[in-house]
Amino acid sequence: MSELQEKQGYAAVIEKIADDLLGFVSMEVPEKCEYCVSQIDDTVKNLLNFDKPKVMVYGIYNSGKSTLINALMKQEVAEMADRPMTDRISEFDRGEYMLVDSPGVDAPIAHEKVTNEFLNKCHIILFVISSKGGFEGAYNYQKMAELIKKDIPFVIVLNERGYAIKPEWKPEEKALRKAEQEQELKSVQYKIIENLMRVTRDKNITQKYEVYVLNAKKALAGIQKNRLQLYEVSNVGLLDQRIIQLIQSGSAMRVLRQPVTNLKACFNYVEAHIAQQMQEGSEHNFAKKIDVLRKKQENLKDEMRILIRQATTSRIDQIAAFYVANNAEAADGEEYSVFQDVEDKYTSKLTEILAYIKRSFKDIDGVSSMIDSSSNLDFSLKVKDYSKRNMGVQEADEDSAPIREEEKKSSWNIFKSQDKLEEEKKERLEREAALINKQNQNKLNEQMRVRQEARQVAASDMFELQNLLISIVNAGIVEKFEDIISYIQSVDCENKQLCDEGRKKLQELSGIRKELTDFENKLL
Repeated sequence: MSELQEKQGYAAVIEKIADDLLGFVSMEVPEKCEYCVSQIDDTVKNLLNFDKPKVMVYGIYNSGKSTLINALMKQEVAEMADRPMTDRISEFDRGEYMLVDSPGVDAPIAHEKVTNEFLNKCHIILFVISSKGGFEGAYNYQKMAELIKKDIPFVIVLNERGYAIKPEWKPEEKALRKAEQEQELKSVQYKIIENLMRVTRDKNITQKYEVYVLNAKKALAGIQKNRLQLYEVSNVGLLDQRIIQLIQSGSAMRVLRQPVTNLKACFNYVEAHIAQQMQEGSEHNFAKKIDVLRKKQENLKDEMRILIRQATTSRIDQIAAFYVANNAEAADGEEYSVFQDVEDKYTSKLTEILAYIKRSFKDIDGVSSMIDSSSNLDFSLKVKDYSKRNMGVQEADEDSAPIREEEKKSSWNIFKSQDKLEEEKKERLEREAALINKQNQNKLNEQMRVRQEARQVAASDMFELQNLLISIVNAGIVEKFEDIISYIQSVDCENKQLCDEGRKKLQELSGIRKELTDFENKLL
């Protein structure tokens, strides 16, 4: 994500590229400036007046909602206090999205009504709860279930409040306290799983929401004290990254498709005009055929983008299963199979288009040899070290092992009545049975928690892989087509001066077009 995108948002990036194109046209092709200004104003900039994607920060009173907003904004914009401070909707511009602060679940009915009405305008919901409790009420889970049904990304943010460590403690004491804290956080997630399953009666409910455990207070302190490490270990950055991914992959970005398509048409128009100037007086004029070629190029990029998305998203569950099984080698092999699948489809589709170019431009010497030159893709880059993703199920904490009967007998009072002894034995057996049930339930909860975590990590990894592959494939397509189109445009140029000037202009235009291509790779 570029600095401009982070500060101003997606529309600002498109507008900047459009202005760069107009600046180029005014200097190099002034005769087409009026037309291009009119087209860009009407078909590009007028379509950029849309609301930014909205991320609703919702949740329980005193869970740290305002602190999380300030941490995500990287500055203090929302008032923080130990009492409810939000009685209205407040929006904060994060750049690529708007953060929406709202009255909590436990707000007065009039305030909560405002929140409910605004929820329908949001693209992602962050439901903040505190690791210190206060969310166990049935109404809170009913509200979560209701929001999950809205079928937009629903993320539970478990805001852990940290734990005290005394300076005089030995390393093993500190390690024990850390382990206790981790188990407490798992116990909270077990409660969420159990209660949501109970409320929704949906055994697959964990597949319909994500959970991020973070420390908003630590992140904000890191920002205020300029201690980057504090922010990094807080996990707020991971949440921010996931928000961006969910926005880019969701419906919120569909509004950008048309202005981007229209802007590309303006690039093609200017390019065709420059090429026509280069071929002035030539017996050939390939402007119309090059326009068809540009459309084939865009169609190929769109087709490959869809194929890449299918190839990556269809493997999320398999990758997650490898993470749970601690099988990094298999996850790495799955990535390679995605590369192979994408390259096979790319080669097949590109071959069809190159055959068309050979037929259409068979009269031009050298085109066939250029087409036959290497068009392989470079898949040497890796997205993740999958060995770090191993997250097999660990044994859930057991409060204590069931007490064996022979160990218990020694503590019985031989002077007690037989009835009293029988009653105590029955109670003991019931406690042991309850403890065993709890242990078994915790094991099931731990399995579900790990599978859920593995799936959301896999989804994030596959999204990154998808963006990488789209970038590599688009770069390959652009390189191949630019070489061919540039060669065709310069053929039979009788006026060397016009030809050289045209090549220089097209090279500059290509640089601006690359900005749009790079931006498009991430969003569409």
